[in-house]
Amino acid sequence: MDDTLLIRITPDDLNQSARGIKTSLNTSTALQTSILQGLAAEPGKKTLPTTILYDEKGLELYDNITTLARDHYYLFPAEESILKEHAKDVLQAMLGDHHSGGVLLELGSGSLRKTAHLISALSKSHKRGTPSGYTYYALDLTPMSLSRSLHSLNPIVQGNIELRGIVTDYETGLQWIRTGGLRQKRHAHAYDTSRATSPQTARDRPKMSAVTPGSANGKPEDRLHIWFLGSSLGNFSKAESIDFLRSLPLSAGSGDTLLLGLDGRNEKERVERAYNDPEGHTKTFIMNGLHAAATILGIEDDLVDKFEYVGMFNEKIGRHEAYYQAKQSFTLHVPSQVPGESELIHFQEKELVNVEYSYKYSESEAHALFAQSHLRPITRWQDSQSLYSLWLLERTPFSFPLLQRPDISHAYPEIIPESNDRNIHTEPFGSPSRSEFHELWKLWDEITTHMIPDNMLWEKPIDLRHICLFYLGHIPAFLDIQLSKLLDEPHTEPEYFKDIFERGVDPCVDDPTQIHPHSGVPTATEDWPPLPLILQFRDRVRSRVDRLYDSIERGETVDGYYDKITRLGRRLHRVLWMGLEHEGWHAETLLYMLIRRAGTPGGTIPPSRFPRPMWLSMNPNASSSPPPQPSSDRLITLPAQSLTIGHDDFEAEDFHFMPNVPFDHEFGWDNEHPPRSADITRPIKVEKRCVSNEEYAAFLRDPIAGKGRKQPESWIQDDNGLFKVRTLYGPVEFSIAAEWPFISSYDDLEAYARWKGGRIPNEIELRAFMDQYLGAESSNVGFKNWTFIPPEEPDPVLDKRGHNGGVWEWTSTTFDTYDGFTPSTLYPGYSGDFFDGRHNVCLGGSFATIPRIAHRRSVRNFYQHNYPYAWVGGRVVYDA
Repeated sequence: MDDTLLIRITPDDLNQSARGIKTSLNTSTALQTSILQGLAAEPGKKTLPTTILYDEKGLELYDNITTLARDHYYLFPAEESILKEHAKDVLQAMLGDHHSGGVLLELGSGSLRKTAHLISALSKSHKRGTPSGYTYYALDLTPMSLSRSLHSLNPIVQGNIELRGIVTDYETGLQWIRTGGLRQKRHAHAYDTSRATSPQTARDRPKMSAVTPGSANGKPEDRLHIWFLGSSLGNFSKAESIDFLRSLPLSAGSGDTLLLGLDGRNEKERVERAYNDPEGHTKTFIMNGLHAAATILGIEDDLVDKFEYVGMFNEKIGRHEAYYQAKQSFTLHVPSQVPGESELIHFQEKELVNVEYSYKYSESEAHALFAQSHLRPITRWQDSQSLYSLWLLERTPFSFPLLQRPDISHAYPEIIPESNDRNIHTEPFGSPSRSEFHELWKLWDEITTHMIPDNMLWEKPIDLRHICLFYLGHIPAFLDIQLSKLLDEPHTEPEYFKDIFERGVDPCVDDPTQIHPHSGVPTATEDWPPLPLILQFRDRVRSRVDRLYDSIERGETVDGYYDKITRLGRRLHRVLWMGLEHEGWHAETLLYMLIRRAGTPGGTIPPSRFPRPMWLSMNPNASSSPPPQPSSDRLITLPAQSLTIGHDDFEAEDFHFMPNVPFDHEFGWDNEHPPRSADITRPIKVEKRCVSNEEYAAFLRDPIAGKGRKQPESWIQDDNGLFKVRTLYGPVEFSIAAEWPFISSYDDLEAYARWKGGRIPNEIELRAFMDQYLGAESSNVGFKNWTFIPPEEPDPVLDKRGHNGGVWEWTSTTFDTYDGFTPSTLYPGYSGDFFDGRHNVCLGGSFATIPRIAHRRSVRNFYQHNYPYAWVGGRVVYDA
């Protein structure tokens, strides 16, 4: 490899054009400072930077680990096996059907032995000697090894892929890219931190999860695909990992991707053997770091004789820890950075000096990490033993806060935020942050201003609902009315919007003339306010919310305003919470209306930054019927038990609390309070999956049970008489959606359950089942996808939770009052208007349910039992 193809970058070079820089990479001064600062710490806190492990000699020794100790150091062969067997699948999911060029950037590239599988597969997809349009950049610290590794790829690329090397550290390289180093200026995500912490360099039958394709709206040649392999992210702390992933210059909705290798939370013995193999290859590698440190500091003493290697796996935190342990007490004389002077560093006997952390991630921890880093999993591959994962991710156009749950909170003790912008909630269902509103507004605008063509604004996709335009005014008007009432302030102009946009409709399905109190709306199209006026009103209400947060966060008393909102205590935060969740509810309502017109001329426009999914990849069984399962394998026995439903949220106590308390209070709608005890009096058997489209189709084909039953509203019939299933991208072939949860009314699903010899569970039974077996971090809620997906079954033997594919679930429980129910004073009719015997309770959440609703255990949704449009499925239970 010609060294002229290496780009050498130092932090000083970022002040000038970096392309073609030929200055030597000189980080010795910075590294020396880092070493001295780490060693000067008090006993028990001394550190050495991980970088010292990866000089030229260190890279050779690490290569020995991956070749001679691969039976113990499982990370390398596990990741290599995934890439070797699934390189084409990875490229397909990353680049799409037609490889049209782009930039491939690998961080901490190393020997490129694993990378070669991807490069080879990409090269073979083009004719020999034909430029593919792709440029591969390998970023690493040492020019000699980088040049040697790139040279090894020449026979593989066959002239199809341009190869380049970047000699620098992560932080400098990424900043160079942001400032235009790769053809164009690329910005980090909006949540980018000022400094991407870098731990320097790290070492690091196959399974593939359902593919939900990445966005692809950018020009192919401008797309950036970052590869970060070898579990290198494990050398960052959890907080540093979030900062680093946020800092990556991936553009939302552009087709940019991140290929990330993560080691799993494997058993203690396996991990400790991997980092301390019996032959001593890892020990030799680690101890070589002391030679490097001595050279950098200008020390002649042989530090290797003064320390020994100690490795241990911290199971509570989930990380392997590598240390140098002092054999005895001694004092080290280190030449100072001031000429002619020296520094004294004291070590106690058995004192530990940390040189490397290697964090491991369970599936739930990985999903929590991605959510907090504003990344969406597209798909995942695992090795045959499920020890190691390779994730393909993309930047999300909007993201919702990480809702801290007990099973993941132990992994994030160091990132509980202290700022007002609480992206992780100590109480996840408390007062919303300003950023939550801003993210939800992005979602709302995606739906209302991008997916609804102008001609549809005055249409009713569902006759029982208002026209689409109503909802664009209803959302800001509802919050504005609540704020004006609470703060005793004028309504936002135009004031008459409060009269037509305050409340929507939910008429009786059987007799639409029976309807709860609601706003009077225009009957003629020309009498509705024009769209620009409604959008201006929306923006003014949003500005009002922002000004309110300004006062709360700054604590400023301006004309007594802050004093006034302080006296309101918890009530103000309840109003903000109610406005946010109300908008979340209606985002889903509007989408299940819009799906009715998806794929029709002049109809719903698919989400602009979430392109049409690769349907066949999402359902590998689409081309054939799924294999039948023995009925016993599909059932879980739920024993008799007692449980508590609901939560403690007495609205009348709002004025008893000071403003700082609401952040630790869980808000809910009036039908969630108070906590109450319930019993399952006898064992039942529960289907692991909700009823699927294919299963309901078999019910309809039954000559007796299916006779006279209507076509489900979630399906359509094409001109050839074949059923298709509705999606926001238009109807799809039935075979694609066969395993998806079937969506329909309670009546339809209850009839199916009786045909199967079972029934739909009541609220208590379903709540107990969800508590114990559903709620996987991969659950299809919160707009991870814009479609239903095949479910994942829970596995009680492996203590693995599942998910239902992205739907609410019906219960047989009628939505009604109960002992202790108290109507909301802010929204008196929220529940009470629907205690009519026609509504049934639903639990869970769909793919279009925001996380704070989908994950709050006490939430009780409700629809009329014969309402066929909402995204609600159901599962069958059998009395044991």
